[in-house]
Amino acid sequence: MLTILCLERHQPGDMQTRCSVRVGQMKNGVLTTREMQCLAGLARGLSNSEIAKQLEISLATVALHIGNARRKLGAKTREQAVALAVKQGLIDLVS
Repeated sequence: MLTILCLERHQPGDMQTRCSVRVGQMKNGVLTTREMQCLAGLARGLSNSEIAKQLEISLATVALHIGNARRKLGAKTREQAVALAVKQGLIDLVS
């Protein structure tokens, strides 16, 4: 598997948890980098608005990426999508 770092913008001295994500094959397709970045943001406890600001994309685009990731993972909720992604090793929180 290919491992990539989240492309989130951090301020100097920012102590937030960083994460790595892996490109993985899902039942209904491959999660995109943006889908995994949005899930990683959720896993860190960020709101859609905060994810949108960090990734410099619209709030609607964040919702679209999270919805697509949920569908691909077969998750009913955002929380379940994050849990499944962590369980399958697609996102890994690194302190």
